[in-house]
Amino acid sequence: MPNSTTPINLTQELRDILDEAGVETTTSLPLSVQVPMIGPHQEPITPDGILPYTIEDIANPLGANTLPARQLFEERQMYKEVPYFLGLPDPMDSWYDKLYFGRVDRIQNGIILRKGDHLLKEIPSSKGNIFALNFVADAFEGLKRYMRAWGDAGQITMTSLYYDLTPVSALQNPYRNLDGLRKAWAPALAGRIMGNPKRSRKTLDFKSYVDELLSFMKAGTNRLPLTVTGYMVSNFSNPMNSGLSIQLALEDYGRDAPKFHKYMRDPNFRFFVKAARKFGFYVDRNAPWRIIADPFSTPMLQRMTSYIDDSTSGAGSTVATKDKFFHHYYRRTYALEWGHDGQDVQYPYGLQQTLKKMYNDFARQYPRVKKTTTSTVRCRQRNIADRVKTTVTRKPVTDQDLVDCGAMYWLDLYFKIRLHESGVRFGNYDHHVRTVRQVYRRGSPSVGIPNALRYINNEIKPYLYNLKVGAKSLTEGTGPVRIGSVKDY
Repeated sequence: MPNSTTPINLTQELRDILDEAGVETTTSLPLSVQVPMIGPHQEPITPDGILPYTIEDIANPLGANTLPARQLFEERQMYKEVPYFLGLPDPMDSWYDKLYFGRVDRIQNGIILRKGDHLLKEIPSSKGNIFALNFVADAFEGLKRYMRAWGDAGQITMTSLYYDLTPVSALQNPYRNLDGLRKAWAPALAGRIMGNPKRSRKTLDFKSYVDELLSFMKAGTNRLPLTVTGYMVSNFSNPMNSGLSIQLALEDYGRDAPKFHKYMRDPNFRFFVKAARKFGFYVDRNAPWRIIADPFSTPMLQRMTSYIDDSTSGAGSTVATKDKFFHHYYRRTYALEWGHDGQDVQYPYGLQQTLKKMYNDFARQYPRVKKTTTSTVRCRQRNIADRVKTTVTRKPVTDQDLVDCGAMYWLDLYFKIRLHESGVRFGNYDHHVRTVRQVYRRGSPSVGIPNALRYINNEIKPYLYNLKVGAKSLTEGTGPVRIGSVKDY
């Protein structure tokens, strides 16, 4: 591509691309011929291969969250169906296809980044301290040098976002984000309780507080997740939590026009998409300013081997590295959900300690409840003056109080909270709880509790991920399987 700053007529460029693929186009008629696949490219195409849009429509995507619902649906549908990446390596479809990429493992368990600075590496940037997984940072530096070399050689334009690649953000700490959501939960629940005198009088201790929490979640007025799993597989989490994503700009994901006019029409864009794939990155179709590492691509695996030492298979083995990737960099979220006194100090994210803090903060802020004693059968009230007013003090709970609740209390509570978070309803919930109890009793608590948590996770998983993925990996598939049909044993 020649070094030039002349604006590209994207309408004409897109017409040329489609013409090269053997697709007839006009300015007033819809595309009405089969759109072929080119190489490894698999852009979403309607089943009959017909694109019912004019070139003018395609060149002016108008999707924005401010549009009326019907128009927004139509514009989003067009952006989804038009092959803007025609003839290019696959993009990452972070909205419709790979929604949970980097947030679930190969059998769709929720995952969260392990803690440890040795897993991360800083990417030099004038925009601040920016970190990604170590092998991702290395690959990005390689891609940056590659783009600069082609620009310096006069083969691509130097007045482009895609010349001197400068990241503006990468890893967002998922634990900090989760803490922020949990801090928002406590005042919301306290407001619901104290805003209703009847609820306030009923909420006298930890268990009644938890009952109000479940009632609040059932009402659906507060959709914030509370558990680690609930957060990582929700819309409150995002691809930046994985350590695999790097952003070259900060833009509004909800507006389609800049994606096309500012980024796809950049003179270096098509070259950049090919170069990114050469280094193991996807370009995000719904955020062309973002690249996402494909950890199982050959370029990424080769860089990863220097960070994952396999004493049994030998360092440098990409096969061994692929097998160890998730375990090395991530933890399964359900394994962090229990939470008790003495748990790993790096991961104080279990449900027990979370609810303990929420309730104790509530009890300290609202320590006293005034109750009025009315008449009984043996002692009838003769007038209003006979009513007895008493004050009950809410007492904070201790770790021992939590233990005294019993394991099944916590397993049942965790199951209910996960169902509320995911919006799943079981008509035979009691049957599932009996199975949880059986699984828990099949061994010592150190064995039974993890097995019971795994069972709960497996039961919700099929309903949560309403997508299809390849069975072998995040990158290569041997045929689609329903997510959740793969159990974690």
